[in-house]
Amino acid sequence: MPLIEYLRYPIFQRALVASIVAGGTFSLLGTVVVTLNLTTIRFALMHMALLGAACSLALNQQPVVGAVVAIVVGSLLLGPLSDRMKMDAGLTSALFMTGSIAAAFILFYRARVPAMEAFGLFTGS
Repeated sequence: MPLIEYLRYPIFQRALVASIVAGGTFSLLGTVVVTLNLTTIRFALMHMALLGAACSLALNQQPVVGAVVAIVVGSLLLGPLSDRMKMDAGLTSALFMTGSIAAAFILFYRARVPAMEAFGLFTGS
């Protein structure tokens, strides 16, 4: 079947529209992220999620719950802390990133948390 024939199906029509909208939107969002120097925030939130997952595993809870809570808390603290400390958001993100990964590794060791189970959240398994 030729590729153009797939556009007869509504699901492929919606997928094409969604792809066009996402392509335009994501490129604009990427420009904003780079312009405002926000690239390190995603790494900071990822490491905060790892810390949250480690805390949940130490408490015998689901790691996803702890990861989501840590991301929300990190998101709410990052902006006000960088304003209060009069630092760039990128630098504050780097502090969050290194501090949370250090705390997560200490928790892995002290609480005997299975690290691979927490890291499994980020690898998709």
